[in-house]
Amino acid sequence: MSSTKHLEQLNNKSLLSQILIPLTWLIFLANTALIIYYFSDFPTWTFGELFQINGFSIVIWTVVAFFSAIVQMYATNYMKGFKKKQSFLLLCLFFSFSVMAFVIANNVILMVVFWLLMGLIMAKLIGVDTEWKEAQHASKFARLNYIVGALSLAIAVGVLVYATGSFSKNEILANLDTVPQWMSVVAALFIILSAIIQSAIFPFHRWLLSAMTSPTPASALMHAGFVNGSGILLTIFAPLLFTANVLLLIFIIGGLTAILAQFSKLLQVSEAEISLLYNCANELYGNAVWPRFFLCSNYSLNTTRLL
Repeated sequence: MSSTKHLEQLNNKSLLSQILIPLTWLIFLANTALIIYYFSDFPTWTFGELFQINGFSIVIWTVVAFFSAIVQMYATNYMKGFKKKQSFLLLCLFFSFSVMAFVIANNVILMVVFWLLMGLIMAKLIGVDTEWKEAQHASKFARLNYIVGALSLAIAVGVLVYATGSFSKNEILANLDTVPQWMSVVAALFIILSAIIQSAIFPFHRWLLSAMTSPTPASALMHAGFVNGSGILLTIFAPLLFTANVLLLIFIIGGLTAILAQFSKLLQVSEAEISLLYNCANELYGNAVWPRFFLCSNYSLNTTRLL
C-alpha cells in the first residue's frame, strides 16, 4: 500500500511545478504578444539609468522564456523522486530571470552583477546533486571559470567607465569616439575573454567537459541558453568591437575551436558521450561565430529595426 502511495506521489506534479510552468509560459506569451503588436515600430521603455527595455531585449526574453518553460516541463517528469527537484526548478527560474535582467540592464555595474549571477546559478545547477563528489568538483571548477569571466567583464566596463565617465551602457556606446584606441582594444579583448569563457570556447572548454555530471535538464538549459549568452554580450557591445577592430579575432578563435573540437571528436573511440560533446562544441561554438559575426555587423550598421 505504501509503495502505491509513493508511486502516486511521484506521478503527481508538485505545487511548485504547477505554478512555475504556467508562469513561464505566460511570460513567453506576453512577450510574443508584444513583438506582434509593436513589430513595425517597437518603443523603448527606460527606467532611469538602470534598465532599458527595447525590441532586442523583448526578443531575448521571448526565447529565454520559451526554452525555460520547455526545460521545466521536462525536468518535472525527469526528476521525479529526486529530493532536490524543488530547488532545481527554482534555480532554473532564477537563472532565466538573471538572463532577462542582464539583457535589460543599462547600468554596467548591474550587467556585471547579473552576468556573475548567471554563472553562479548555473554552477549550482551543475552540482545540484550534493551527494555526488564528481558533480561537486565540476560545479566548483565551472564556478571558478564563471568568476574569471565576470572579472574580465568587470575590467572591460571599468576601462570604459574610466574613459567616458559614465556608468550608462547607452552613453558609453554613444561616446566611443572619445575613448582612446588602446582603451577600446583593451576593453574589447576583455569582453571577448568573458564571452569565450562562458561559451566554453578553446582553451576554456574544460569546464564544459566536467559539467557532463549535471542532470540532463541542467545540461539542456546550459546548451540552449547559458553558453549562448556570449552572443548576447557580443551583440550588446558590437559597436565597441567594431571600433576596436577585433572582429577578426572572434572569427579566428571560433574557427580554431571548430577545428580542434572536430579532431578531438575523431580521437574519442571509447567514450561516446565525450565524442558527442566535442561534436557539440564543433557545431555550436565554432559555427556560431558566423551568425554572431554578422549579427554584430548588423548592429553596427543599424540594419535591424529591433536594435
